Amino acid sequence: MHGNLPEIAEQFEEGQIEFCNSLGFGVLAGMVAGFSEVKNPEEFCNRVLVSNQISKIFKKMPSWFDVEFCNTLKATDWFCNGGRKTHEQWLDWVAENHPDVNLRVTRFVTVEQDSYTKMGVLANK
Repeated sequence: MHGNLPEIAEQFEEGQIEFCNSLGFGVLAGMVAGFSEVKNPEEFCNRVLVSNQISKIFKKMPSWFDVEFCNTLKATDWFCNGGRKTHEQWLDWVAENHPDVNLRVTRFVTVEQDSYTKMGVLANK
């Protein structure tokens, strides 16, 4: 969540602060992906994108939601009052609730998400 501080607002494009302050994004990032803050932008980005593909909270993630944007979230101390899931806890949630998705993983791969390519899924060796 971000306030209206000018030094924070100037680092975002129009609509981005509203998106990351939205209830939907708080639920997606905090409750589904299990992050209350951005510690590792690449992991944050990937888990949020995969969690959205599974939960379908948003029909389509914004095209600007990528690792670079997540770096900005980290630099501006974005947070939410969501849960904290370890990577293992998140993988267990995926396996329990979505057994068709195989994410027992060791490395990141690029996947197609709608009409543009995103880093979004973790793959087996």
